[in-house]
Amino acid sequence: MNGLFCRTALLIFVSQAAVFALGCSDDPKPAGGSTSSSSGSGSSSGETGGSGGHAGQGSAGQGGAGQGGNAGQGGNAGQGGAGQGGNAGQGGAGQGGNAGQGGAGGGSGGGGGSGGGGNVGPSTASFSLALGGDHSCVVVGPNGNVRCWGANNLGQLGNGNNTNSLVPVDVTGLGNVQIATGGTDHSCVLLGGGAKCWGGNSTGQIGDGSKGDANTPKDVIALDMATAIDGGMGHTCAIRSDGSVRCWGWNNFGQLGDNSTVDKTAAVPVVALLGAVSISTGVVHTCAAMSDGTAYCWGRNQFGEIGDGSKTQRITAIAVSGLTNAKTVSIGVQHSCALLATGTVKCWGRNDVGQIGNATNLDVNTPVDVIGLDNVKQIVSGYRHNCALRNDGTVRCWGENTNGQLGDGTTNDKSAPGAVTGLANIAAIGAGPNHTCAVSNDRKVYCWGNGSSGQLGNGMTMMQKLPVEVMGL
Repeated sequence: MNGLFCRTALLIFVSQAAVFALGCSDDPKPAGGSTSSSSGSGSSSGETGGSGGHAGQGSAGQGGAGQGGNAGQGGNAGQGGAGQGGNAGQGGAGQGGNAGQGGAGGGSGGGGGSGGGGNVGPSTASFSLALGGDHSCVVVGPNGNVRCWGANNLGQLGNGNNTNSLVPVDVTGLGNVQIATGGTDHSCVLLGGGAKCWGGNSTGQIGDGSKGDANTPKDVIALDMATAIDGGMGHTCAIRSDGSVRCWGWNNFGQLGDNSTVDKTAAVPVVALLGAVSISTGVVHTCAAMSDGTAYCWGRNQFGEIGDGSKTQRITAIAVSGLTNAKTVSIGVQHSCALLATGTVKCWGRNDVGQIGNATNLDVNTPVDVIGLDNVKQIVSGYRHNCALRNDGTVRCWGENTNGQLGDGTTNDKSAPGAVTGLANIAAIGAGPNHTCAVSNDRKVYCWGNGSSGQLGNGMTMMQKLPVEVMGL
């Protein structure tokens, strides 16, 4: 883990997978770790790509207590089938008012974001997205099958080979998937309280006790009662039904939260953290929203992305300053965001391309308001961009736009939210490193941004600055 980084899931709708391309002198990457060759084309600071997965945080049905009004209460709600937790948490089909709206999305990774990551229950929209570095996945209902497309050099499509695919292919041996997330070069799903992962595994992010890549799903060791999951660059974390969190994989900066900096190839508990309802994994830090409305982060803190008012690395979880009504979290490479119960968003950390969304390019080490944004039900984060889904079904994005990942028809960065062109009636969204996707209430999936490995699913390998429909779903 030699370098120092500058940028960063499948949830059951999206994991705001997490992302990550490696190229710049102040961004960290795992030693011997694989890179996604097509991630990003670079920015003014010389970065070549990446994503924050994580993505995809839903605003309702998020792993239990306190999420989605009546739904999501009681731990496992938000994980299971469309009927879990009452009407709220049902998702983008409009069940349960604003709380239920978030249920269609979630996660990335979680992003990444991702957004990362899979923090919500299944969607009544039938499709749920999951975005990784240069690959994308979707959970197709009602049978819970998983299909992926894009880069497959490390087996991240999970179909038993290592051949890229420009259109969706089936992941081997999966059905009845509850929640999923995509990391930079790996993907994971929840099944019956456990998890299976596949793809790149150079730092143990698959959690099967090894550091060998896998092109078919493998069981995560030492994980049970899991209700949410999110994959980052080289690590993965899951929430259990008791509100505890377990993480595994790369740990050079303490991003596993186990009071060490040693990689783990099986799940280990995050120290002294209970009550988590949303989880998001980035490149080298991790954040969780709690049932009491607070948020905690841990890992690297070079630009204030931990949000505690300092730039001190944390190898155990520490409270984010001033947050009292957080519902979900979504983090990128070196910034973090939280969706609040008010439907507004706060972000903190690095702000070189406007990813904080406060109309400046100044870094901040405590949360500040994203301007001009309200009635939000889901947020997702890519490498250095974020998107928000509003209750009216429209999407607004901000931050880096080198690859057209903001979907406004340009490649101009934005330091405040702007509308994605031509999108309406959207149920959930997801963010990868430098690409973004959305699923509509009529069961269509659209993607835009970097497409150099076929991760947009439109049969092509080129950038798209406006949304294009995924083929073959």
